[in-house]
Order: sequence, then C-alpha cells, then structure tokens
Amino acid sequence: MQAIKARCNTRCNRQNMDRLLNIQEIADILSVKVATIYGWVSEGYIPHVKLGRLVRFDRKEVLEWVKGHKVKGRKTRLPERDLLYDYSN
Repeated sequence: MQAIKARCNTRCNRQNMDRLLNIQEIADILSVKVATIYGWVSEGYIPHVKLGRLVRFDRKEVLEWVKGHKVKGRKTRLPERDLLYDYSN
C-alpha cells in the first residue's frame, strides 16, 4: 500500500508536466488553428500519440519538434524583390 501511495504522490506532482495534451491545447501553444493540427496529424507531420480514436500530444516532444524547425537568420538581406522579377509583361 505504501508503494502505491508513493507512486500516486510522485505521479500527482508530475501530473501537469507529464500529462498528454489534447488538440485544442497544442493548437493554443503553437498559435495555430485546430484544423491545422488535424492536418499535421493526418500527414504524420507533428509527433502525436493515438489512443484509440483520441489524438494526444507529449508537450516535450512537440517543443523539441518545434526546435528542429528553427531557421537561422541570414547575415545579409536579399535584394529587393522588385529587382528580381520583370513585371512589364
């Protein structure tokens, strides 16, 4: 019984950190529409967990996924776009 209580206390303390997030929560975190998340899930683009028909997300995995999509900035700016295209046609 002591072991069960100890596991429960440990789990309860970590509950907010380790719990899986639903689609609305992950959409809010990433500031995108829920439909975008559904699209990413169907494409297998974003890491997720399927629990039967439910889709859930591990916050740590998604944040690592976001870090992997980081784009470094340029040291110099690109030339003006108007100079690259001929709009006279």
